[in-house]
This record gives sequence, C-alpha cells and structure tokens, in this order.
Amino acid sequence: MKAVMAHEMWHILKRHGAYDAMIYERMDATLHILLFATLMLGAFLWERWLSVLLVAVLLSSVYLLKFFYLWFVRRTEYSADKYAATVVGPMVFVRALVKLLKANNNPRVSWLKEYFEPHPRPARRLRYLRRWRDEKRKIAGNTS
Repeated sequence: MKAVMAHEMWHILKRHGAYDAMIYERMDATLHILLFATLMLGAFLWERWLSVLLVAVLLSSVYLLKFFYLWFVRRTEYSADKYAATVVGPMVFVRALVKLLKANNNPRVSWLKEYFEPHPRPARRLRYLRRWRDEKRKIAGNTS
C-alpha cells in the first residue's frame, strides 16, 4: 500500500494530471482542426481518391498524436515508479509490482497494443527499474 501511495503522491507533486489534461486538450483541438480541414477540403474536391487520401491522413494523424500522448503518460509512470522505489525501498516496490503482475489476468499484451496503453506492463516497469538501479550503482561506483 505504501508503494502505491508513494507512486500516486509523485503524480500529484509533479502535477502529472494537469500536464496530461493540457496535452489532451491540445491534442483534441488539433484533431478537431484536422477533421474540419479534411471535411472542408473534401467538399471542394471532386476527385474521390483525394478525399479518401485526406481521410487516411486524418486517421493516421489521430493515431500518431495518440501514440505520442501515451508515450508521455508512460514516462510519467516511470518517473513515479522511481520515486516510489526511492521512498519505500526498491524491494518493497518490486514486491508491489510483482503482486500487480500476478493480479493481472492478461499479462501478455501484443507489442503494438502495449504502445497504445497508458500504463506500461509490470514486467516492463520492473526492467526499467532494474536498469535505473544499475545506472545509479554505476554512477555511485564512478564517483568513489
């Protein structure tokens, strides 16, 4: 419970929710502009293939914007994980992630679907924390 509280406290302290909302609002406005532009251009174009191309570009833009938004959200999750591991101790946090992994009914997610999820899988979070710990040890060893 302490690990989860520390993780969520980091989101609050760093105002991740506010940044998420700001990015989401800008993304939403951008999508509406793209949709409006596509509809307006499509109304003036007599060539059907060009209208189809514009719709394809719009849909691609939607997924590209969503991909970058979720990339940002996953980065905030990793930073909250690091904070929680620092506060409660790495092993306590790892045990919390392992419990989350065991509680997850579908731990295997396709690599493509994973990039459109806001939270990284627990196994990926564990690997990230392991790399972070190793980097910290390496830096601490170089400064001695």
